[in-house]
Amino acid sequence: MRTLFATAMALTLFVPALAFAGTVVVPDDFTTIQAAVDAAADGDTIVVKAGTYAENVIIRNRTALTLRGKGNPVIDANGSLEPLWIDASDNIRVDGLVLEDSEYSGIYAELSDDVTIERCTIRGNVRWGIRSRGCDRMVISRNTIADSDWHGIILDTSGAEGSDIEVRGSRNSFARNKFKKTSP
Repeated sequence: MRTLFATAMALTLFVPALAFAGTVVVPDDFTTIQAAVDAAADGDTIVVKAGTYAENVIIRNRTALTLRGKGNPVIDANGSLEPLWIDASDNIRVDGLVLEDSEYSGIYAELSDDVTIERCTIRGNVRWGIRSRGCDRMVISRNTIADSDWHGIILDTSGAEGSDIEVRGSRNSFARNKFKKTSP
């Protein structure tokens, strides 16, 4: 009986939190992805519709946020910082985006755990396709990473140049990623 009561109490506390998770759509609800990220609550899904978004999106101090592309939307950094920076955030999912034209990385994740990057195209970034520092349990799956001058994927830090993957984190997994011209 106590177990049943404890389970019922746990569900009462947990289920309402899930009920409030919502969906925000760019550009319908917000004209920029960053505005949608800033307005979203932890647990929300941000759906980005087809189009080109010239911005640098920062996800900072967030939990359980999903950024999902619909129709191959492009985040174009226009030669500046990363199109997407995930900082001090956990349980972040990035799915179906095109990230391009950064001076540094297509996606940079820092001090963030349980980050999933899948079905993205990451191209034309000067240094790295995906770079992380201080992240554990990353899942990088079914991405195409093309035309990075230094590395396709680098997890943690390194002074070496010219490899497709260098791993220095823990419990990371990779599956079915494609690399095209990622080193000189």
